Amino acid sequence: VMAFLPEFIIREYSYTLTVGSLLITPESTASFYLAALLFIGGLAQLLTGELVDRYDARKVIAIFVIFSSFFITVFSIFSLSPLLLFLILGAMGISFWGISPARDSLLSTITPPEREGRTFGYLWTGIFIFSAFSPIIIGYVGDDIGLRFGFGILSLITLLSLIPILFLFSRYSDLSLK
Repeated sequence: VMAFLPEFIIREYSYTLTVGSLLITPESTASFYLAALLFIGGLAQLLTGELVDRYDARKVIAIFVIFSSFFITVFSIFSLSPLLLFLILGAMGISFWGISPARDSLLSTITPPEREGRTFGYLWTGIFIFSAFSPIIIGYVGDDIGLRFGFGILSLITLLSLIPILFLFSRYSDLSLK
């Protein structure tokens, strides 16, 4: 999402704003929307950390993954007004980065303390390696079919990432979380 968000906003919306004699270009507007997504997502981690302290981290992760997929879908399908675009991107930021406290709490719970650092290393290596290929694939799809379709694919991939979490709810899982 991050790799193509500004490009998508420029292509699909091209919002400009004039304040006095100052012209705010589509590129600057797209940068503002990206900054809003990041800022709101950063603040969300404080609130979702509180959720994880109260509820099962697996449930928090599952809910945030579903919300992420939903908001990416809305973003990719509908043409949004400037305010709705801001609100949807804010919701995407919350669902993208609000998941971090739940993920980290879950990893701390299921990982033996002597292997916690290594586990986080494996997790982040996987995230970065997978993330390195995503822009190539979505860029190709975006050039060939369109970025809206590319974001639709990202929505589906996000939803599929829920599958491993669902296994943690199985009767074979020995997790006893909240």
